Amino acid sequence: MNIQLETPTRMVLKDDDRPNFFKAIILLLLGVSVIYFFRHPIGVFIGAVLLIIGSIALTKARRIKTVIDKSTGKCSTSTWSILKRDFEEFEINAIKELELSFAKIAVLNRNRNIHGRQMYSFYYKYILSFLIVDGSRISTEFAKVSPSIIMDFLSPQQEKIHNDAKQIADFIGVPLKEILPPTASEALETAKEIIFGKITE
Repeated sequence: MNIQLETPTRMVLKDDDRPNFFKAIILLLLGVSVIYFFRHPIGVFIGAVLLIIGSIALTKARRIKTVIDKSTGKCSTSTWSILKRDFEEFEINAIKELELSFAKIAVLNRNRNIHGRQMYSFYYKYILSFLIVDGSRISTEFAKVSPSIIMDFLSPQQEKIHNDAKQIADFIGVPLKEILPPTASEALETAKEIIFGKITE
């Protein structure tokens, strides 16, 4: 999520999936070209596969934009995709708290393990929710992170996500509630405490 402070009273959050949108268009064009120029059954099959992959990628591509404008007292979130468009607007004063949470998403992998079973890869999807005084919430996708120990040490992405969310909460003037997984370094510290605790007993 890209955060832009356009003016002292206006903050814009953008998550632009335009590169994936263009990739999907390229796959669709390739699929049509292969079918048109190579009318052999194999060419038709390859073209059809490209069309299917391109179509799936196109439906998943989306743009997310959140505008927090203190001059109007309004906050709006919009999500655009090829299938639908969502728009919500609410009063900034109605926001009582920001909540940063996550979900662990499993993605089917093409590879199989030595036993021939299908393998999965995982990533964390971070959700930023505006908690409203009437008990409702407006949520938007905030970030995606691979739960890799190596990447966590080389690039502490969760710390950046926390700092970005805190910047938004401070701009609005509300507290930030976090429901997050432990980072790799935190998990290792906990493991060391457990191991050394057992050794000293």
